[in-house]
Amino acid sequence: MPRQISSNGNPRTINDRGFAYSIGPGIDMAAHAGDKGDAYSVVYNIDPNVAGDFLYIKNSSDKDLRIYKIKGLAITTGGIITLKTGVTGTPTTGIDLVPVNSLIGSGNEAEGTFNRNTSTTSMALTGGNTYDILQLPSTITEAVWNYPAEISLQKNQTFVMANSTDPTSVMTWVVFFYYHEKVE
Repeated sequence: MPRQISSNGNPRTINDRGFAYSIGPGIDMAAHAGDKGDAYSVVYNIDPNVAGDFLYIKNSSDKDLRIYKIKGLAITTGGIITLKTGVTGTPTTGIDLVPVNSLIGSGNEAEGTFNRNTSTTSMALTGGNTYDILQLPSTITEAVWNYPAEISLQKNQTFVMANSTDPTSVMTWVVFFYYHEKVE
């Protein structure tokens, strides 16, 4: 492999794709976005008797909306939750959610539609692809799912969480996300 001399005179290895290997401090992308006021969380509950879709997110930012972690808490019974991307339609039921910025005092607001279903019927969304299936057993009070590759929504793309099993489940969910341009 070729070598390059760094600014302090130390040799650095360059791989065949042109990436330099070096040792130094690093920062998580979500923390980096948080420093700019572009990281958020959205907290919501599944009320009893909610069937189907219960959380809808649509990105309206020119930056990708990147979901990196989801946390679930079972209050009464657990359930199986389906994560879907690319659904179409406009939610017919529910209320708007306001994500909280992790940089307290920044004044930045999340760009997109964030909606929680409060009806016993589905939100009337169609299509899309199943990205993941989460199981939150009633014997586990809290579970966290990390997505190292992230669930990345480009502008106008959608993400839905749907209750696939027990519509009487009472659960609280937190979705952690940030905005960042593509890294190339």
